[in-house]
Parts: sequence; structure tokens; C-alpha cells
Amino acid sequence: MFKKISAGPTLLLILVPYFSLLIISSLGNIVVTRDLDEYIFQISIFDYSSLILDYVSWAILNLIFGNAILNQNILRIFALTLFLLTCFIIYLRSKNDRSLYYFILSTGFLLPVLLLSQIRLLMAICLFSIAVSITRSRYFSIFLGSLCHFSFVLMVFFPSVFLVGVLLEIITSLSFNISGLDRIEAYFELAKSLEFGKTPIYFGWELLFISLIYLYSKNYRTFIYAFVSLLGILYVHNVLGLSIDASRRLLELGVFAYGPFMIFALPRLINNEEIKIPPKFLTVFMWLLMAIQTFKLTELVKFS
Repeated sequence: MFKKISAGPTLLLILVPYFSLLIISSLGNIVVTRDLDEYIFQISIFDYSSLILDYVSWAILNLIFGNAILNQNILRIFALTLFLLTCFIIYLRSKNDRSLYYFILSTGFLLPVLLLSQIRLLMAICLFSIAVSITRSRYFSIFLGSLCHFSFVLMVFFPSVFLVGVLLEIITSLSFNISGLDRIEAYFELAKSLEFGKTPIYFGWELLFISLIYLYSKNYRTFIYAFVSLLGILYVHNVLGLSIDASRRLLELGVFAYGPFMIFALPRLINNEEIKIPPKFLTVFMWLLMAIQTFKLTELVKFS
């Protein structure tokens, strides 16, 4: 069934809620989503001369919106436009295969976060996907993505998430000051969440199921990478004390890292090989994740 679904109808279907939000806000209703007010503030105070983490994404946002009267709806329109532009470029560079469909599947479950909250992560994923489609260079594209969102550097080898705490210590020990490190350090200030019963019982189940699907499909290397990545995220969360929100971002990035686009479409885009077909259970599971996350929009959006 899922083999017959094309990218166009899938894209239109998953974007219905986001177009609806834009229509609702254009009718005079106030639509508020998490983190966007902080984006507006950070854009207004951005200084091109200062060294800052995620410099490229903040610079792009300031270049576009620095002199504009900015509101949340404008940022949502920008995010949706960027996502659609990325889909269009992937389509142009990979005609007659299913690379775009796998990109939509791999990002669909993330769209509530990417389009309504974490726009810098959206920029990282989109810049990476555009760059890899054009340059066909995996590591150069990851480098560009990590300039937009520092966590994207994990896409080089995601199991290295174990080293997040060590990397933070090295960076903070450097003699020169990097703006934004205090925010990352704050993610580690919380006491270990399990000791206080704060970690949800479903924490990490998505990445666990994906790793088991690869195990069932006899793709043992990807299974090991995905499972070790899950253990690494749980380690930095429960042992190093990384906050639930930051750990959730790592889990979501991990699902993207082991989703259909990165594992099956990326070799096609880089080496112009014949595209591999993902396990059917993986495709079904990505649709399930997409449906669950779309339903959770009710928790992310407030109307007044």
C-alpha cells in the first residue's frame, strides 16, 4: 500500500494543519506557539561581530527579519516556505525516485517542532538536505547544518552522542568566550531526572522501535548504531543530567538520523546509486509517528 503513495499527496496531507494555523491567524485570531517569542527577542539583539553558537542560523534570521516588525506568524510562514523550498530542491535533484517521499517521511513527525518551535533545527536539516542534494558531499553538508544548530554535528556519527558531556567540558574550558554556552550548560543544571520521577515512561521508545525494525530486517549495522545512539542519549540525560527538553531534541534528531531519508535516500543523492527500499515496517512506523505528533499539536498551540 505505502509503495504506491507519492510525495505530492503526502506533502499536501501533512501540511494541512500548518496551513490551517496560518489561515486561523490571518482571520484575526492570536496563535501562540512555544519558543517563537524568544526567537523574536534573539533576532532583535543579534550582533554580527560576536562569536555565537549557531551563528549562521541567527545571522540568516537577522538578515531577513532584523529590520522587520516581527511576529510569530511571520516566523511560521518563513519556516513553512523554507521546508517547501527544500522539498522542491530535493525533487529537482532526484527526479524519478522516492528521495523526496523519504525526506517527507523522515521529517513529518518532526514538523510540529520544526515549523512551530525549533526553527534553527529546521534550518539545519533544510540546509543540510539542500547542500547534499547539490554538492553530493555528506560531511560538508553536515558542517553547514551544524553551523545552524550545533547538535547537527552528531550526524557525522550519531553514536558519539556519548561524548556530548566531554565535548561541552572541552568547549567551556577554552580561553575565548562563546555566547550561548551558558544556555547549553543550563541544560545540564537539572538534577538527574529519573531520581525525581520526571522522565516519561515512553522516553526514547521511537528510537528503540526503529532499531528493532532494523534488527528484524537483518540490517545489523544500522540496528547497532541506532540502539547505541539511544543508550547514549539516555546516558547524557540520566547520568549527566541533560534536561528532558534537550534530550527530546536529541531523540528526535536520532529518529531523523535513522529514518528512511538518511539511511536509504542519502546514498542515492551522494553516489547516484539506485535507491534502496526501506523495510515496510519502517515506513508504516514513520507514518504512525507522524500521526501521533500531528495529534499532539493541541499541546503545542494556544489560541486566544
